[in-house]
Amino acid sequence: MHKDLKFIEDNLLAILQELKSQTETSANSIPPTMMIYSEQVDQIEEFVLSAGEFGIAYENIISLIEITPVQLSGAAVIKLLEVALLFGFKTQRSSDAEFDRR
Repeated sequence: MHKDLKFIEDNLLAILQELKSQTETSANSIPPTMMIYSEQVDQIEEFVLSAGEFGIAYENIISLIEITPVQLSGAAVIKLLEVALLFGFKTQRSSDAEFDRR
């Protein structure tokens, strides 16, 4: 695995660990039309570990933390920022186009 890909994978998994620890506090903030919080976190983990789809995992993490009251440690926030800088975008949503430098 390329050095950057391993770095991205490790960072995403560290962030996911923090998200997993907050299932109880974040579960009620998910709209009823969406998958429940724990299922979303599990799916993101599958994107990372099984599919190697780091970009999709990253976008899903961003979307999840935008709608839930999670609290990430400073270290996790730095890891997310590092991934964002390597990817060069926030999400594929048109509202996030100003953050896209690909």
